[in-house]
Amino acid sequence: MYRLRNFNPVNNINYVPRFECEDIEILSYSQKDDGMEPEIYQGQQVFVLKRNYIFNEKDIYLILCPYGESIRRLKMVSDESVQLVASNRKCNNEIFLIDDIQILGKVKVS
Repeated sequence: MYRLRNFNPVNNINYVPRFECEDIEILSYSQKDDGMEPEIYQGQQVFVLKRNYIFNEKDIYLILCPYGESIRRLKMVSDESVQLVASNRKCNNEIFLIDDIQILGKVKVS
């Protein structure tokens, strides 16, 4: 595994996701890639619970990672790293340092 370079950490106070709104706890979000097919198709609308969820490796999350927002499952690899797991077998499961990602919310398929 490697540490990402030339990347502002997601806990940077200057970063604001384009859908950020503190008073809303459930958001609608459109899947941008085919990484979670056949569970969630590209362009499909899902709901994102921003608060009051319990982390579980079987659940799906909206994650902010170095290359943007992504919907994936999360699997803990070590105390310092996490794997973004895609349902689509054609997609790679990427590993990031925990400090380099941020969970934006838990995904519920509509």
